[in-house]
Amino acid sequence: MRYFFLIAGLMLIGQLAVTGQDFNLSGTVVDERGEEIIGAGVLLEELGLGTSTDLNGKFKLFAPKRNYTLIVQYLGYKEYRNTIYLNRHIDLTVRMESTFTQLQEVVKTARAEDYRIKSIPGVERLTIKDVEDVPLLMGELDIVNSILLLPGVSNAGEGSTGFNVRGGKVDQNLITLDGSEVFNSSHLLGFFSIFNSDVIKDFTLYKGHMPATFGGRLSSVLDVNTREGSYEQMEGSVTVGPVTSKLSFETPIIQNKLSVLAAARFAYPNWVIGQMKDYDVKRSKAVFDDQNLILGYRINDRNKVNLSFYRSFDRFRFSDDFEFNWGHVMGSLTMQNVISDVFLHELKINHVDYHNRQYDVAEDYEVQNGIASTSLKDNFLYEGFTNHQINMGLEIKDYHQKPEERLAGARSGVVPAHVEKDRGVLGSIYVDDEWALGKLTLSGGLRYNYYVMLARNEFLLYELDQPKSLTNIVDTAHVSPGDVNYANLEPRVGLNFLMTPNISLKASYNRVYQYLHLISNTTSATPIDLWQVSTFHIEPQQSSNYSLGMSFTNDRRRWQNSVDVFYRDISNIYDYRDFADLLLNNHLETELLQGQGRSYGLEFLFEKQKGKWTGWLAYTLSKSENLVNGPSETERINDGKWYPSNYDQRHNLSVVAKRDLGGDKAFFSVNMVYNSGRPFTGVESSYYFNNAVVPLYSSRNKYRIPDYVRFDVGLGFNSVFKKWEDQLNFSVYNLFGRANAYSIYYRKPTSTAIIPFSYKLTVLGQAFPSITYTVSFK
Repeated sequence: MRYFFLIAGLMLIGQLAVTGQDFNLSGTVVDERGEEIIGAGVLLEELGLGTSTDLNGKFKLFAPKRNYTLIVQYLGYKEYRNTIYLNRHIDLTVRMESTFTQLQEVVKTARAEDYRIKSIPGVERLTIKDVEDVPLLMGELDIVNSILLLPGVSNAGEGSTGFNVRGGKVDQNLITLDGSEVFNSSHLLGFFSIFNSDVIKDFTLYKGHMPATFGGRLSSVLDVNTREGSYEQMEGSVTVGPVTSKLSFETPIIQNKLSVLAAARFAYPNWVIGQMKDYDVKRSKAVFDDQNLILGYRINDRNKVNLSFYRSFDRFRFSDDFEFNWGHVMGSLTMQNVISDVFLHELKINHVDYHNRQYDVAEDYEVQNGIASTSLKDNFLYEGFTNHQINMGLEIKDYHQKPEERLAGARSGVVPAHVEKDRGVLGSIYVDDEWALGKLTLSGGLRYNYYVMLARNEFLLYELDQPKSLTNIVDTAHVSPGDVNYANLEPRVGLNFLMTPNISLKASYNRVYQYLHLISNTTSATPIDLWQVSTFHIEPQQSSNYSLGMSFTNDRRRWQNSVDVFYRDISNIYDYRDFADLLLNNHLETELLQGQGRSYGLEFLFEKQKGKWTGWLAYTLSKSENLVNGPSETERINDGKWYPSNYDQRHNLSVVAKRDLGGDKAFFSVNMVYNSGRPFTGVESSYYFNNAVVPLYSSRNKYRIPDYVRFDVGLGFNSVFKKWEDQLNFSVYNLFGRANAYSIYYRKPTSTAIIPFSYKLTVLGQAFPSITYTVSFK
């Protein structure tokens, strides 16, 4: 019996020892593809004990022996909840399921079922899944062409570079790739973007409230980030289409330590261009290619380094008239380290080289220009205060304009020329705080900018209260580097008030400054247009942006809907004089007129998220105007009255619908796009002077081109061949072959005619069917 009591006593002592012992609960949080999720919240509900996953998606908790409810949460994923009996050291893998039923790449700020209800105004997020199912031109999955289907986003038409947001100019959008500033987001004059979807991790469009972490543009921010290669296994894919083909490859170099992701894309559109109806377009030629290389290195659980490289090249030749060449070379170094569970540090160093060239075929000469940018951004994220998420840091950007050069060919009579350009350095410090106050979420920020112009050491001075012209030069001012500077403060605030679980009211105010200008005298930006830093005569642009809206959904989250109104007031915009000479000009201010602008509008979005049919309807009613009313008649446009901007479109309507056919095996999709015709300045009459025909133009942008209408359809199949991971897509762009106008031009019917006749230029005037096939391997 005494042995029994001895054994029982030892067991009791052991049990008491175990009961007082803390056990280790560790694990890794991953998505459906097995990729680690950084910053997921991990909680033991009974103790209220929690942490966040590190750069490798790992977490670690210590707790006494007992049953616990383990909860893991991350925006855009279904909550993970599981009961765990912690009686030993446990290491587990938590696999989270996205709010989409089909496996796809999900953005880090992915779209939860109620994300519109909870987000700050003017934030648009699309997953790769959303982009993948939209039927697009020639079957190419494209980010920029997809955001054109959202409210408040438009462009000047097919074959136009860039996009316009809420009545803003093309250059008023900050576009970044891994933090590197993109100066031209277009391939093939806008038919494709420079972003290869095979390497994109996430992308977010800020068109209303812009966090203080971003600066330097007035209208919007499109923040695009690439993903890392796999750390566990070799993977890849090959896509073949009628105009473009691409391939990607990723593999661990050192298992779970060092990875590489490489991707390349190239285009062969000349056979399609040869099918065009317009004679000159049919005789044109084009080609482009781009490459991505991403290296990821996990130093340890709390430190990581990424290297990202990008190169692109475009060539477009229009008949026997002219040729454009342009391209980017970008490099990005990102270092992340988790200082503590609530303190994250990120350092980004970027360099961008953008170059372009225009060749005049008939005159046998070319003009070259470009811009280079080097930047450093040091950011700290702190979550140590209850209900606060604070971003703070500094950013320095160095813009260096390349010299403009005119090079003459062997048979050219043009005189070569060389014009030195300018350089500007912008330093900024910022702080952002997202504060949750019950039903109210407040996003407040402040950004301070200090801009200094370098390089040029003298400026022309003009007669006071007289137009800036060569005839009014009175002196030359000599300055030292740094004498020309601008300092500005940018307050940012966004509000979201949750009236009910299904209804929220939103508002935002942002003041922003822009120190870089895209100088152009065309309706749509072209590759040869000049990027100009702010100078003594060319001041920074300033804008005050206001937004007010409401989002609502139903209890079952089948629909997400929003209504927004916006107003933007802009100072120091620059329009061109009539017959302006902008290239190879070292006194550019004499060709520009300073004015102001405004845009305002109403946006609707109705999005169906669940059911066999999904998609959205987006409608924008807006107006964008400029006013140039200088002290003298030659410094006014349209007699000093408001006139429509080049990119003003009153109505924009997009309908995107998708129907699943047999679960995940197939789908059908359709787009409908309607845009009001944009303005143009027309010729109203002509007269002879010295044996030459002189056209008389209307007031600026008095007329409008015909409205734009387009229908697209697509059909996709997954797993075409058994045991293969593949996808086959069919699509028809411009299904009904509508000859939408790009612009209106004028031509004399005979050499002696006085009155020219107008004609409509259509870039794509027929239906374009395409078929693409993608196969992935591991």
